[in-house]
Amino acid sequence: MKRRQLGVTIVGAGSTRTPALIGSLINYKERFPLRKLILFDIDKSRMEVQEDYIRLTMEKYCPDVELMFTDNEDEAYIDIDYVFVQMRVGGFEMRRHDEKNTFKIWINRARNLWARWICLWYEIYKTNDSYGGKK
Repeated sequence: MKRRQLGVTIVGAGSTRTPALIGSLINYKERFPLRKLILFDIDKSRMEVQEDYIRLTMEKYCPDVELMFTDNEDEAYIDIDYVFVQMRVGGFEMRRHDEKNTFKIWINRARNLWARWICLWYEIYKTNDSYGGKK
């Protein structure tokens, strides 16, 4: 069955994860055929770092796909079917903040969950003969 070719925009294309996403699109090109791929990022300099690699890869594996790199929001959403969004608001500064504070939050949650698990286990053990507890 011949599938309809699709137009896709990747928002946040300056991300270091973009090459992996491009690789996945190439791997699934039979099931998810592309006619147009737009890579959009508000920080054009971040996207330019990967532009040559992505162009070479797409030319080799998907030469028929129209490829466009832009930092213009109006161009990014013209004549497309899907939008893949991969962005972090706040850039590297927010990433640093998220990664430092996530561990602190996880530790507190883990402590709370462990305490709940012990209480639940105690209730089951204490009231259920099949676990050797007393009635």
